[in-house]
Amino acid sequence: MRKKNMIAAAAVLAAAMIGGIWVMGKIHKLLNVNEEALSYMEKKYGEKFTYIKPTGSLMSFDSRSILVSCESMPGREIYVHIEKSWRGETYGDNYMDYYFAPQVERYITDIANGYFEVISFSEGFINTSSYPEENLATTFEEHFFDKKYFVIASMEIGATDEATMREFAAELVRRGRQFSLYMDIPSLNESYRARYSDSEGEMEFYRRK
Repeated sequence: MRKKNMIAAAAVLAAAMIGGIWVMGKIHKLLNVNEEALSYMEKKYGEKFTYIKPTGSLMSFDSRSILVSCESMPGREIYVHIEKSWRGETYGDNYMDYYFAPQVERYITDIANGYFEVISFSEGFINTSSYPEENLATTFEEHFFDKKYFVIASMEIGATDEATMREFAAELVRRGRQFSLYMDIPSLNESYRARYSDSEGEMEFYRRK
């Protein structure tokens, strides 16, 4: 009986060791993927990137996403998507959305200031890699006027009326912009939303409160 117990214990220990080796192998593989993604970002944008955390689904080892940071954009969590196949790894990221954010703000607020006072502007960023071909040689015009580009932002503005806000949103449509804008008027305790996309073809505008 003692011999059987020893054999059973040895079998359990061996299974645990094999399981532990398998898990460690998966973790090591995962860490290597992160290192390769960081190396890709550093080569593409010429600065050091630091891994922050995973994002999205963690169920697949062939497709996953992480968030990274860099010194030139403090406080930003940059999205990197990783695809593995028999051909190797491919990557996508939204670094250029953050890179061009100041110019997007200037473009929108310069137009808006012709209609009302812009108190603040805050652009939102989606975790998606719609522009894998873009790099630091890409111009603002190429990025901003790409048919896939969609402005998501919130604005605080001075006192105005609904008709004026509609005129501002209509001008963005005339300029070929796709957008979802939240416009808050603190002095009147009012809030509006304007939205337009090429696929829908008609601007949506309504009061939120």
